[in-house]
Amino acid sequence: MRSEKEMMDLIINTAKDDVRIRAVILNGSRANEFVQKDKYQDFDIVYLVSDFQFFVDNHNWIDIFGERIMFEMPAYKDFDPSEYDGQFNYQMLFTDGNRIDLTFASVDQLKAVIDGDKMGCILLDKDSLLSDLYYDNGEMYFVKKPSSKDFENKCNCFWWILQNVAKGIKRKELPYAMAMLNYAREYLEEMISWYVGMNTNYTISTGKHGKYLEKNLENKTWQEYLSTFPTGNYDSIWNAMFSACSLFRKIAIAISKCYLYEYPFDDDKRMTKYLKNLQINEAERKDNNGLH
Repeated sequence: MRSEKEMMDLIINTAKDDVRIRAVILNGSRANEFVQKDKYQDFDIVYLVSDFQFFVDNHNWIDIFGERIMFEMPAYKDFDPSEYDGQFNYQMLFTDGNRIDLTFASVDQLKAVIDGDKMGCILLDKDSLLSDLYYDNGEMYFVKKPSSKDFENKCNCFWWILQNVAKGIKRKELPYAMAMLNYAREYLEEMISWYVGMNTNYTISTGKHGKYLEKNLENKTWQEYLSTFPTGNYDSIWNAMFSACSLFRKIAIAISKCYLYEYPFDDDKRMTKYLKNLQINEAERKDNNGLH
């Protein structure tokens, strides 16, 4: 695998040698001082260019970065050329394991590029286009303290969606039940992120899809979180759902006590009773079928 220095030299020298590339910006985790570095991080790069159409039309130009396993052009797949709005992205996975997500942006789209990602660092600026630019060092991704309304809404969404999980199980609609459980787990993960933020004075990020949760949770809570992932059978989905209920309750009550927010104990109690009754009926049905 090419080293970080080799990749950065390639990215910067390529821009230096091409008169159409006027500035280079590094975004993503490699620009975030709060993220632990490793070899799996993408190189999220923006080339600000004077001839945008050339880089849109000449897809082979990216061969300069090395032999690829595969690449993707999201805008090419999802939009008509008239809808590109001066930005076009190539996502490239190379045979050595490195990955570059390279966005070509017309220089007149500078404001849109900056507004689209407030965290980054300037690698090259031939025309001082970015001289007045201030970039956040990653604090914009820190967990934010929830308002009482945020807290109330997440509690309501979590407890409400669980009925759909149970319906999916009862109807033997496993994909649907799993999808609904995953919705519930999204609300759980946001609550856990608030809990982590509360315990760290909101000075960290839990990452996209909670990818940093493991390193920021005490082991007992992490193990409880792991139990909310089911395997591919209905009993496992029941168990994962009730594990999610227990963990959500524990985390949300801790947050409510800290900020004097109101936890919906009645919703929790009634929905838990409803779900358990459905599970009991399911178990009785299985037992009765086994007698025949």
